[in-house]
Amino acid sequence: MKRRIVVAATSLLLLPACSGGATTDGPTGTGSPDNTRDVDQPNDSVALFARFGDCDALVDWTKDEMLKRVTPYGLDMYPVYYGNAGGWTEDRVASATEAPAASDKSMSGAAGPDMTSNTNTQEAFVDEGDISETDGRYVYSIFDNMLRVVDLDTATLLDEIVLPRGESQMVLTPARLYVATTQWESVATTVVTAYDIVDVASNGERLVWSRSDYLEGRTLSLRVVRGVVQIALHGDFTSRIDFVSPVDGTEKSADAALERNKQVIDEITSDDLLPRRFEDQGNGARGGYGIALDCETVGAPDEFSGWGISWIATLDPAQSAQAPVGALGIVSQSEVVYTSNESIYATTTRWDDQFSGDYRPNHPEPPFTAVHKFAVNDDATGIDYVASGRVDGTLLSSYSMSEFDGRLRVATTTNVSDFGGGLDNGVHVLEVDRDRLVEVGAVNGLGRGETIQSVRFDGPRAYVVTFRQVDPLYVLDLSDPTDPRLAGELKIPGYSTYLKPIDGDRVIGVG
Repeated sequence: MKRRIVVAATSLLLLPACSGGATTDGPTGTGSPDNTRDVDQPNDSVALFARFGDCDALVDWTKDEMLKRVTPYGLDMYPVYYGNAGGWTEDRVASATEAPAASDKSMSGAAGPDMTSNTNTQEAFVDEGDISETDGRYVYSIFDNMLRVVDLDTATLLDEIVLPRGESQMVLTPARLYVATTQWESVATTVVTAYDIVDVASNGERLVWSRSDYLEGRTLSLRVVRGVVQIALHGDFTSRIDFVSPVDGTEKSADAALERNKQVIDEITSDDLLPRRFEDQGNGARGGYGIALDCETVGAPDEFSGWGISWIATLDPAQSAQAPVGALGIVSQSEVVYTSNESIYATTTRWDDQFSGDYRPNHPEPPFTAVHKFAVNDDATGIDYVASGRVDGTLLSSYSMSEFDGRLRVATTTNVSDFGGGLDNGVHVLEVDRDRLVEVGAVNGLGRGETIQSVRFDGPRAYVVTFRQVDPLYVLDLSDPTDPRLAGELKIPGYSTYLKPIDGDRVIGVG
């Protein structure tokens, strides 16, 4: 048995571990998702979610929300927006990076070892985007804008492929390797490149370029669930809308700009909102624009949650090389997306944007995070809405969430002041009650005055690190979801930004 472990860290700490619904679809063509609320249901203040049903409903709802927030400078509130930022154009398409060919380097060899370690993942059976992958015989790595393939048995570099410039991550499947690269120009774009995995002895190389697709939006996460690739993205459609600004500082100019911006909103169509894609055909030719998401798959929370569409595309490596298929869209500014083997949770941190007259407060109340649960269907290509809920505070990353025994655990930092005071941290346990995610238990008071720096869930345990001057490492016992408790804590200098449970009774802290 061969085992290869690589660790890169500023410091490393090894510690013993303590023991211790139904789908709600909106009506077609009404202009607003329909969320029916029963006053006797618990947690009635949560933000629900409903699909629009058709393009008219999507457009009408978006226009209504924009008219509430339009100013002489464009859209105000969440986020503040001042005029057109560009967007996809024919020049943007023409400047796309051509798909590179694989190198001519090759190496034949015997079959791989019987056992090898996998790259680290957050959840069992869910592979996630990484800068290194291995199948036991070959290591695939991304460094300095290059994708490299190394034969471990001979330490030979087989392939060296130039990637599209940007922030890249990859996932490995038996048939293909997929690289998702986020590029930042006038707008964020994700390039999804598929490489066929071929036999080195007969082909002379390990990877052969198959296709590249350009998707509108930045990558939120890249996962493989039950063999199907899921790409979560967020695209900002406001960059396509030609808002104007006053030509001078007079009231007359501001009034004219406001009226023009209202007219611009009135002229919006679904093509101005839905994320787009095009294919790079690999020979310098580009496919035409196409809409990547159907209106019928798009919905919104019943509380306004920001501009743009957060959406999920899927790829089935078992099929012939294909374009990513849009499976779900949410009109929101989603920040964190978490995926288990059964579910997807999309979150949006909500800073209250209520206003009265001309006064628009920045943060009149502490932020909260809306959480929307979706079920991954049997073939892992379809996604169905389940329930929604909310927790006070903000999340650090996808590691702040974990699904266990059908319940979601969420670690948050709350802040009751704009100036850093009143900080508190806790872990909340949510379970589905019809169309609600209801809190059934919580542990608060972790590191008051500090913020969460790392989180790791491990079955019925949770590890949370907060920091201000020292590193309090908290261990939580979540075995009883209705009565979670603090099981232990340790304070040392510095703090860990990454936690990894090992061997059942130890945890590694890196930071």
